[in-house]
Amino acid sequence: MTSRVSYFKMVTSGMKRRIWYGATAFFVFFCAFPLMAMMRFQSVKEITECIQDVSEREYQLNMLKEEFQLFLGGGDLFLMFLIAGIALLGAWSGLSWLHSRRKMDMMGSLPVRREKIFLTESMVTFLLAGSAYVINMILALAVGASKGIVTGEAAAASLAGLGIYLIYFVMFYFCGTLAMLLTGKILTGILGTGVFMVIAPVIYGVLQAYLHLFFKTYVSGEGTGMNQVITWLSPAGNYLNFTAVMGRYWDGMTEAIAFPWITLVAAVVMGIVFAGFSFWLMKVRKAESAEKSMAFVKTEGVIKGIILYPLILGGGLFFVALSSINGQGNDNWIWFGLLFTAVVGGILIEIIYYFDRKQIFGHKIWTGISFGAAALTAVFFVFDIIGYDKWLPKEEEIAHAAMYDNSGYSWWDYSDGSHTAAGYIQNNLEQFQGKGVLELAREGVENLDRDSWEENYTSVEVYFQLKNGKVVKRGYTVSDQLYRKTEREMFEEKAYREVEIPIMYADDSKIQIQGIRHWNQNISLDELSNKEKRELIRKYQEDLRTLSFDKIYEKNSSLIEFSDENYNYILEYTLNRNFTKTVKYLKEKGIDVVSPLDLDSVVQVAFRDFREDEYLTEADSEVCDKELLGEDRVTQDKEFIKKALGNMENLVLRDNLYRNKINTEDLCMELEVSIDYKTKEGVEVSSMWYYQKDTVPEEVEQFLSK
Repeated sequence: MTSRVSYFKMVTSGMKRRIWYGATAFFVFFCAFPLMAMMRFQSVKEITECIQDVSEREYQLNMLKEEFQLFLGGGDLFLMFLIAGIALLGAWSGLSWLHSRRKMDMMGSLPVRREKIFLTESMVTFLLAGSAYVINMILALAVGASKGIVTGEAAAASLAGLGIYLIYFVMFYFCGTLAMLLTGKILTGILGTGVFMVIAPVIYGVLQAYLHLFFKTYVSGEGTGMNQVITWLSPAGNYLNFTAVMGRYWDGMTEAIAFPWITLVAAVVMGIVFAGFSFWLMKVRKAESAEKSMAFVKTEGVIKGIILYPLILGGGLFFVALSSINGQGNDNWIWFGLLFTAVVGGILIEIIYYFDRKQIFGHKIWTGISFGAAALTAVFFVFDIIGYDKWLPKEEEIAHAAMYDNSGYSWWDYSDGSHTAAGYIQNNLEQFQGKGVLELAREGVENLDRDSWEENYTSVEVYFQLKNGKVVKRGYTVSDQLYRKTEREMFEEKAYREVEIPIMYADDSKIQIQGIRHWNQNISLDELSNKEKRELIRKYQEDLRTLSFDKIYEKNSSLIEFSDENYNYILEYTLNRNFTKTVKYLKEKGIDVVSPLDLDSVVQVAFRDFREDEYLTEADSEVCDKELLGEDRVTQDKEFIKKALGNMENLVLRDNLYRNKINTEDLCMELEVSIDYKTKEGVEVSSMWYYQKDTVPEEVEQFLSK
């Protein structure tokens, strides 16, 4: 027999009974909305009084309004945690009666179906938390209005934020109720909620760790599609991703970002699935399940297996890492780690289930299944069953290819909207021919088993787009000699030049010039007007488009620094005598950046010779520091300095080695030459140089041998 008690009366009674929850939600949202708005945001009046420059003031005001809009619109990190916390608190407290036999008996004696009670508790939670949110959101808008930072867009964003947070509140709430219905104790209910929230990304993250550790050619970012799917299907991951995207979506100061509809739809689907399972479990859940760790015996082994799988794999990684503490890691420890974690982890889960030492080896079959799955996974990665690292495409299978050295690239606003070289290449791979990339990959595969290098080497990433449409990304270590050869060949392609030197084809109005370094001396361009700087940028771009690889990267080039229009990212490029239009324009402005170093301006030269040094043991180094570090030999003799530096073409400036693409194998790196000189303005500049191999003057050798 069921009662015809009014649903409205049940909801009203539930709200009175759980008024503490409403008060908690109101207090939390009061701190998060109006109080935070008062403390966090300045008023228009304050900014107007503090900033005199009109353009800067306008920029700061726009930034303030955009930040307030973000604060209300679903992209605030602080609110993200509060929404999830209040939703889960509502689920745990609203269904806590399921975990008490006394309360279950009392509820069972009522002439009301449990589904109706569950529906009532859910509605009470939504009304109490929702009303607290809406009231405090309105108060926050009032605070913003008093500060003059509320706009029509901010009001619309607050309504959008209300809808967004409602969807995620429902998702987290029913995630919590599902965990509470599957368990019989509040502690296991909370732990179960955590499992539902993060189990998918945890498993994915552990597998990614195995990829990084055992597949030598694996590069981060490969398989991003699967990463996105895992994110969509994880409550915590979905929410984090959505909040991050919304933070950029509301930011009108940067490029437009599409609204993350798919992520939001995934949250709606998860909420519906969690709610459906919760209502079904409420029907079939037995009253005697209260105060048991798991409400359904059949789910104990399954859930144990799901938890144990990533736990066992993580244990294997832990022991491999532990064996590497002394610098001599042994991958064989992974097998002990898998077995040890399977045993200990299985026992711990059984203790949580039963708190009975007689049951610590329960659910052996599921423990064995988890261990077997984890061991097979480890075998797959450790022994590279599919030949991942050795894979190379056939030449006739390749449609497009590209490569780049990731260490030399900075964040930049590329023309296609991407911000990194990797992003630009992936978005525009069909524009690359990739001559020489396959040869580079072949050497990379051959080098996989090398433990040491006598020559210099470079770590590169390569992309292959196959004719069947598949894109494959790999990372290799190759010799500098082959890398430079491939780089020269790639430089003939316009797409690669845009990756290597993004300002070459960029809109000059979106570039700022910072300064120039010539012989390690910083040359300011502050005396140039904005119009003159803009013209200088255009001249430099014109030169870049006409020069070959070797002329752009001529030895001992000066360095010229550029940034984006907002001065966010600074990139360095070469500047030498081959940049005829740029050099001529600078000379007209009284700036010389190509003249040779005036030897008369040199104050002193210091040599540090490592050529006779050998590697010493740690014990030896304590008594041989002077030998190990070399000894400075300093001279201020003008005549000797002219002989030592007479042919500056034989010397290479250390600070410019990477940007000028110098092959260090061609240098005598064991002999450092420190040159101190004075500029025309009387400023003393210190710079470090290396002789090219077999060009050390006889006078220097005699000087060092004394």
